[in-house]
Amino acid sequence: MARIRLSLFFILEGMLRAACRLPLDQPLISVQPLSALGIDDSLDGIEPGQDWEVVVDFQPAQTLNLESFYNQLESIGTSIQLGEGDGMYRMHIHVSDNRQYEPIDYIRSLGSISKVAIENLMLQMEARNSTHGIEELRLGPVEPDQIAPVAVAPGMGIARIFASLGAAGIIEGGQTMNPSTQEILASFENLPTDKVILLPNNKNIILAAKQAAELTVKRVAVLPSVSVPQGIAAMFSWEPD
Repeated sequence: MARIRLSLFFILEGMLRAACRLPLDQPLISVQPLSALGIDDSLDGIEPGQDWEVVVDFQPAQTLNLESFYNQLESIGTSIQLGEGDGMYRMHIHVSDNRQYEPIDYIRSLGSISKVAIENLMLQMEARNSTHGIEELRLGPVEPDQIAPVAVAPGMGIARIFASLGAAGIIEGGQTMNPSTQEILASFENLPTDKVILLPNNKNIILAAKQAAELTVKRVAVLPSVSVPQGIAAMFSWEPD
């Protein structure tokens, strides 16, 4: 039975090499230059079970056995990449929740670790989807010389409410994620009118809103709303002309 399994392995490996147009003696497991690692695109196409991204820079104590190295990592996670450069190796892997330290422990057994980076891919995806969602909102139309309301919203639900009431700009922010002055400035700088009303909807954001108003040539008024209900109430009284 073991011989049959081994034969099937070599048959499948040969088929894979043929499909990829690789020579039969070229190893499928290889080390890339550090510059070739696609770590920056780790959020593109992640799948369930890929909750954490782990990147480890290390120097093995002995010559690295690539086949054994990959086999061990495949039992831990997916999206495995290995790069080499500047006298060190860099390992990249995606792992499920609560397994983010397993590849680190394994590599520690091979040699010395110089750097470790761990990122929560699920939180990054949620943040990116939230930002994309706000960008895709259907905001209120505004004509030149009309008054454009721009509101801070702590989430997509509140953002949709402000958009439905006619907000010409939405800024993602709230009690625990105050937007910067530049983010507030960017929310209205390209609007086709020079008349803007800012609704901070949080007392901690009022100062940044006033600073943004001072950095533009547009005529910007900051209505010091300290809560979302106050901002919504203001929108009910808004008249674009």
